[in-house]
Amino acid sequence: DAMANERPPLTGEELAKYWGLDCQQVASKTERWVQKERFGQSFERSSVDWRGLELCAFIYNVRNTGRYQSCPDYAQALLVLKSIFTENSVSQKDVEPELESIKNYLIDCVNGL
Repeated sequence: DAMANERPPLTGEELAKYWGLDCQQVASKTERWVQKERFGQSFERSSVDWRGLELCAFIYNVRNTGRYQSCPDYAQALLVLKSIFTENSVSQKDVEPELESIKNYLIDCVNGL
């Protein structure tokens, strides 16, 4: 009887489809944001896909789910982004290492670099 109430685990693709996500697209959109910020444009919090990063991290970066992938690391990229926006004043010079780490967590990983 208990087995009848058990729901089989969902795959990453099933969860992404349920939430209307394309995690590769979320990573690419975040990379475009990083590139834009590197060229000195203002840091716009609203340009970051916060929900997409959080959900992709939940889908792929939680251990023992059967969906875990260490790369891309949406969870770490999200933490870095949050740290950028929790600073009182954000300047280009201050965040260059963080922008590079976001790229490393998401894009370089995907491209196999």
